[in-house]
Amino acid sequence: MTMTKTRLGTNEDGTPLYHYASDGHVVMTGPINGSVTVPDGTEYDVTEQFIEVASLEHAGHVSHAIGVRHEDEGHPAHQPTLADPNPVPFVHVCTDHCGAAMRSADETVARFEARTDTSHPDHAARVAVIRANHATPQEG
Repeated sequence: MTMTKTRLGTNEDGTPLYHYASDGHVVMTGPINGSVTVPDGTEYDVTEQFIEVASLEHAGHVSHAIGVRHEDEGHPAHQPTLADPNPVPFVHVCTDHCGAAMRSADETVARFEARTDTSHPDHAARVAVIRANHATPQEG
């Protein structure tokens, strides 16, 4: 497997624009730094925007681990702002791609409720969305 990263120029915001190419399995990691470990003990550095992994199974495990880290550590798009001081916390909804680490809808809701204010007026609606998304996994 070979992955290449070629700088194409600069984005409008001044950040570098890259093109990634691979003949293997690739995961878009998103805004995260550090590493994650999959169930077989393989560790992946997820700091780059795209990484190459050993298999489709590893892709699912890496994506799951990133989602759980975003739940635990917060996701940049779900942080409080002046306009929205009480944003909806990030929730990783498992799909079949999560493999052995896949959580049930009840487990996902329990993790969500453990870190949110259950008295919030939108709480029941938020839980309903989690359950609906869990029941209809993403394609891909």
